[in-house]
Amino acid sequence: MSGITLKEVVDTTVATPPADKNTLFFDIADGEPKYKDDTGAITSLVGATGQGVPTGGTTGQILAKASNADYDTAWVAGGGDVVGPASATADGVALYNGTTGKLIKDGPTVAQIKQIEQNSQSTAYTLVLSDAGKHILHPSADTTARVFTIPANSSVPYPIGTAITFVNQNAAGVVTISINTDTMRLAGAGTTGSRALAANGVATALKITSTEWIISGSGIS
Repeated sequence: MSGITLKEVVDTTVATPPADKNTLFFDIADGEPKYKDDTGAITSLVGATGQGVPTGGTTGQILAKASNADYDTAWVAGGGDVVGPASATADGVALYNGTTGKLIKDGPTVAQIKQIEQNSQSTAYTLVLSDAGKHILHPSADTTARVFTIPANSSVPYPIGTAITFVNQNAAGVVTISINTDTMRLAGAGTTGSRALAANGVATALKITSTEWIISGSGIS
């Protein structure tokens, strides 16, 4: 349309506009907006009647398809909503808390994900599920020999593929890495049983089946 003139009239009184022009008007008879083109044709600007949004519903509900039929909708409770903590760490990763699937909790930051988290122990220690992916440090300040134990799968079911690293710092006492019930093999030799980790030694245990680990490193015997 190269030009528009607005009127509020009965459509029969609207004159045909000049060439290349259209006259836009409201038809008093039916209240619809319409236009007449340069051929005298009148077109309504009101689209076909549709179902629209049904009345009803309550706060938090959403309109969803009730079946595959057209216009068959119903108000239902909103889904997929999440509730987070009142405050969170900048750049933190949101984690589901596992209770309802809708609640999230503050998680580690992106920087922390790139790190191998440390758990320092200066006493005899039995690993827990949250030690998965960490390194267990025996610090220099503890010169006493210690035993670090990997629990049986029946008590702590680490997922297959879990890796745990043991670090015995300079001047620290020897660390014995033991395992309850399940099997731990020394890489290369294939021998089973507890392993001694000397000072300045580093060894990683990898879970390869539900009840078997393989361990390798430096300073391990």
